[in-house]
Amino acid sequence: MPRYAALLRGINLGKRTVKMAELREALSAAGYEDVRTLLASGNVVLSSPQADAAALTADLEQTIQAAFGFEVPVILRSTAEIAALVASDPFAGVPVDKNTRLYISFLAEPPAGPLPAELQAGDGQFRLLDVQPGHVVSAVQLDASRGTLNLMDALGKHFGAGITTRNWNTVLKVHAAMEGP
Repeated sequence: MPRYAALLRGINLGKRTVKMAELREALSAAGYEDVRTLLASGNVVLSSPQADAAALTADLEQTIQAAFGFEVPVILRSTAEIAALVASDPFAGVPVDKNTRLYISFLAEPPAGPLPAELQAGDGQFRLLDVQPGHVVSAVQLDASRGTLNLMDALGKHFGAGITTRNWNTVLKVHAAMEGP
């Protein structure tokens, strides 16, 4: 049965609380199999016979709204898509120190065109390393300012609810969960 990563956007911020145990229960009750959650930031790995990604995404969003009482956008990726992203090694050659954070921002829809120049240029704390149809690769250099928040704000303004960002280490954990038992 096909395995998917369902990446939930904007949960566990303020009043939009979703307990991972309750999320697992709701999705299992809806018929999804092998449901696993990772961290508390809305990373779900599950199996479904549904091959239509749009239909599966809509069903997941409806199930979550029914269970928790609010809308939660879901960005879906197959095992093959996550494996290809990891295999592409998007951060090869990027110098990393204790203040560097590496992010993948998953897109619900491919960019309609090139990103605005000011977004591509970053702000000194973040820089976009690559833009693909399904994701944006970025690095943030932390300091006393808001580097990570600046990245999230800038991408959120451009893509709206059609984006969710994960730390590279989280992506690697999702990949391992999809590949493992």
